[in-house]
Amino acid sequence: MIMNIKVLKNKNNLIGSWIQIGSPDIILMMIEAGFDFLVLDMEHGSISDSDLPRIFQLFKGSECIPMVRVANNDSILIRRALDQGARGIIVPGVKSKEEVEKAKKAIFYPPKGERGIGYSRVNNYGLEFDKYFKEANQNIIFIIQIEHKVAISQIDKIFSVKNIDSYMIGPYDLTGSMGIIGEFENPIYQNSLDIIKKSAAKNNIKSGIHVVNPKVNDLKSAIKENYSLIAYSTDALLLYDKCNKELKEVNELRSI
Repeated sequence: MIMNIKVLKNKNNLIGSWIQIGSPDIILMMIEAGFDFLVLDMEHGSISDSDLPRIFQLFKGSECIPMVRVANNDSILIRRALDQGARGIIVPGVKSKEEVEKAKKAIFYPPKGERGIGYSRVNNYGLEFDKYFKEANQNIIFIIQIEHKVAISQIDKIFSVKNIDSYMIGPYDLTGSMGIIGEFENPIYQNSLDIIKKSAAKNNIKSGIHVVNPKVNDLKSAIKENYSLIAYSTDALLLYDKCNKELKEVNELRSI
């Protein structure tokens, strides 16, 4: 049964995280911890198509939104993620209005788009096809990832495309394209974020950002800066950070 996420689409300050390891046990713990959404990283993560059915099953009965960051802007990859059960699609590295239009066509069923129509796991292999087809276009979150300085020069045109729910800043790729990789306090990067945010607001598109490193103060800053969709760190970094901090504390005791 399709999850109704209309209310969640309108909610501000959604906080999620990024899944790269793909362990079902870790994902289940993160769902139960209370994240609003989790992004399965099919671009850089260790997750394959064959993992998706089992992973999506973990979200059943929860309020956590399962999203997929596809490997690239490819209609087959987008279709397969949606047919398996993704409720949100993040399209990486868009640089032009044409690329956004291409993604939109792949995400939405006609008449809004050109998504392939067929029986699949998400509609219980046809048993719930009519209900899913009727509701799908209103219950899929469409997110584009801004990761290159070229996109900033085209940002008004990019955001003119209808049906974009949010954008998501890819901070490392974006700063990398500027020759200042990882310099998140650099005025060039900060000014670019302002340009993107202002253009999004004019087009009624929610602002999103990935706070990659697990620093609570950075997460608080993103909330204060009115980002509506915030991905906080990754499964791997959250696990490492917790282990590292506590082992350091224990090791200090052992050295006494």
